[in-house]
Amino acid sequence: MNKNQETLQVIQKLTKLTDDGKCDWEETSQNNQYRIQVGLTEIYVTHNKSLIRSYSFEIYDLNGARVTSENFVEADDSYQELERLYKSIQDFQTRKYKKKMREIDEQLDYL
Repeated sequence: MNKNQETLQVIQKLTKLTDDGKCDWEETSQNNQYRIQVGLTEIYVTHNKSLIRSYSFEIYDLNGARVTSENFVEADDSYQELERLYKSIQDFQTRKYKKKMREIDEQLDYL
C-alpha cells in the first residue's frame, strides 16, 4: 500500500468517526484549519481558498516532527475525500455550537 492510499484510509476513518461525533475537532488560529489530537499525534486539515482551491492534510508527532503532509487540489481524485472530511468537521462544529447554545439558554432560564 502506498503512502497516498494509507493517508486516504486515515481520512475515511476520520470522516466516519467525525460523522458519528467521536472526534472532537477544534479550530486553530490559522484561517480555515482544524486540529485534532489522536493518541500521540496531531492531525491538521486546512482548506486553502487561494487561487487554486485545495485541502492540506498534515500529521505531526508530539515532538513536532511531520509524519506526513499532503495537498489535494480539485483535479486530484483524492480531493473529494478530504473535502468530505472538511465538511464533516464543519458539521461537527455546528452541532457542538448548537449544543453549547442550548446549554447556555437553559442556564439563563434558571436566572
